[in-house]
Amino acid sequence: MNILLRVAAVYSLAWAIALAFPRSLSFGAGPPTPDVSSLEHGLAIANLGLAYLFYRASAQPAAHRAVLYVALIIFGLRGVVGTYEVLYVLDGTPAMIRLIDFVLSLALFVGILNSLPQTLQDS
Repeated sequence: MNILLRVAAVYSLAWAIALAFPRSLSFGAGPPTPDVSSLEHGLAIANLGLAYLFYRASAQPAAHRAVLYVALIIFGLRGVVGTYEVLYVLDGTPAMIRLIDFVLSLALFVGILNSLPQTLQDS
């Protein structure tokens, strides 16, 4: 569980950095509008906070049960929304990026869910 939470922390930090610099995600669509930039910066801050929580919880996962449940909710919902967006909404490069995000989120969800009983039993 320690490694999975650290991977989740690095993944959230990577999203925070990518969202803090929106030109890297524009895919040739031009500069983002001010309202989109505001949303991206808010999401960057949220992902930075999640990265910190996941990293802190990786030291003693059983003592941070709420963070484990939050990780399951976040990565589970990202998997569900990613499935819908890849199948029905996005095309081209954005769909490929979202597919990678979907696969990584689903892998983290399954890994955390699989190791959850052993982690909570050790406490």
